Amino acid sequence: AGIASPALARAAELDLSRATVVVEARSQTAAEATAAAVLVEEIERRTGIRLPVANARPAVGAAIVVRMRPAANPESYRIESRADGQRAVVTVSGAGQRGVLYGVGALLRKMDWGKGRLSVEAGLVVESRPESSIRGHQLGYRATANSWDAWTVEQFDRYIRELALFGVNSIENIPFQDPRNNPLMKISRREMNRAMSGICKKYGLDYWVWTPADVDLADKAKRDELLAKFVEVFDDSATLTGVFVPGGDPGHNPPELVMPLLEDIARRLEAKHPRAKVWLSLQGFNAQKEEAVYRYIEEKMPDWLGGLVAGPSSPPIARTRARLPGKYGLRLYPDITHNKICQYQVADWDQAYALTLGREAVNPRAADYARIHNRYAASSDGFISYSDGVHDDVNKIVWSALGWDRSRQPREILIEYARFFFAPEIAEEAADAMLALERNWAGPLMENGSVEATLKERRRLEAKGPQLEGNWRWPTNLLRANYAARSEEHTSELQ
Repeated sequence: AGIASPALARAAELDLSRATVVVEARSQTAAEATAAAVLVEEIERRTGIRLPVANARPAVGAAIVVRMRPAANPESYRIESRADGQRAVVTVSGAGQRGVLYGVGALLRKMDWGKGRLSVEAGLVVESRPESSIRGHQLGYRATANSWDAWTVEQFDRYIRELALFGVNSIENIPFQDPRNNPLMKISRREMNRAMSGICKKYGLDYWVWTPADVDLADKAKRDELLAKFVEVFDDSATLTGVFVPGGDPGHNPPELVMPLLEDIARRLEAKHPRAKVWLSLQGFNAQKEEAVYRYIEEKMPDWLGGLVAGPSSPPIARTRARLPGKYGLRLYPDITHNKICQYQVADWDQAYALTLGREAVNPRAADYARIHNRYAASSDGFISYSDGVHDDVNKIVWSALGWDRSRQPREILIEYARFFFAPEIAEEAADAMLALERNWAGPLMENGSVEATLKERRRLEAKGPQLEGNWRWPTNLLRANYAARSEEHTSELQ
């Protein structure tokens, strides 16, 4: 095998810089129109090129055709690129609204782009469908979040869109737990609840809510007040798929009070969202409480129950799946946001990091979370992660990609992340730099020889990508690299 010359490499690419995005008039749907608009906007954001949209293929020039197609899997897609005579034709066909959007996301990740240029590999054929049926992240708009409590509706729209373009199909909000107000909030929680459900409906995503019963359910007045909050959320939601009530963390009510509450929630939910389901976690339950829940389910087999959720302090996942009747789902609730005193702590974390960075530092842990995801994926129907900010953004993309295809390697996923969010020409270097940040946390800091090398590489990448200074994902990694190097210096001084 030899190395292709630049001329040959260019010949293998189809120039799309003057392409027309086509949504054929005879079959146009709102889903196709949304997917086409997303494609046009994301290309313009990266290249400065605004591609026109038409209802038929142009007589001359390249075309990107976006269409829905029937398929057994409602989230699958197919991408094909070819030279049709003297012009390039790229077809993105997806099953249903999600399939079309996921196809657009995959195409964007495959494209070679820069300011004023856009191309894709000739002869590209990609056909794909997801392995896990639930792939999502919790973006709870509340005072305890460290990022999105200050966001606008437009920022939520962009972030949810970006997650969807990596294969996410579920977003979970926290609509009323912890009533504290945050002065950074641009709008009220109720307004954002409405907006987030509307964003999910626009992109065809499932909208979930995390709604703990953290009051004494034996107190009728408090119970009624809690149920009124549920009804308000149901009325405000443009779409709603799942209502997740954790048994604990928070909440300390016994099953004999929790299960009747879930019944009442389900009755109110059905009136507004008849296809939505109620889900329960056994977080903090001892063996007696756990057994009480299983007895209830086995005796009543309620149709309103979607399944159980396995999160921090839950019973073992394998045991839960073994006891849960097959008609019910098992959803994981992995904590990908915390670094210590949590479900998946950083192993052998140096005290210099643990005492200063704390639980919610910028924490790309692609290799760690790939192992964790793949260990439990086969026992579940998927996941909606626990997150309290964007410091774990890399982890969200890693889980999203593995939820689609768990055979993927962490470095491959990070290269796609960097191609999409940074630039194709530095994607491999940026991916390696993110993996290096994870290695900086491995073992004693004084014995970790990668820290200074990581900082040096990050600074070299900064010089190669000055245009990324305003891209929030870019400086977060540099922050971590600088912090590690300074921590090493101070640790050395104390020896």
